[in-house]
Amino acid sequence: MVKVVGQDSLDTAATLNNMGGVYQMQGKYEQALEAYSKSLDIKIKLVGHRHPSVADTCKNMRMVHQKKGEWDKAVEYGEQEWNINKAVFGEDHAKAQESLRRLNIARNNLQQ
Repeated sequence: MVKVVGQDSLDTAATLNNMGGVYQMQGKYEQALEAYSKSLDIKIKLVGHRHPSVADTCKNMRMVHQKKGEWDKAVEYGEQEWNINKAVFGEDHAKAQESLRRLNIARNNLQQ
């Protein structure tokens, strides 16, 4: 794939994100985070920090950190997800509200 479309393409980022999802379902959390992180880096480089695709990858990274019980990292990525969705869609949009709900779950677990 990389040889065909290049390392820094949205197709490569999407493939890495999909690979992260497979690793996550298999319980291979470190490999999932590595794939998601590479995908996130490419997306930020190509579309910037405030893009729904970046928010989706942050959501995926938040979920993995939650599964690992790493609530500080879950909050970090949850805040990024929420801030992007709030900026792109507006604070009252369903996507932003769902991001905030999930962020608050991570925050509550961090405080325990």
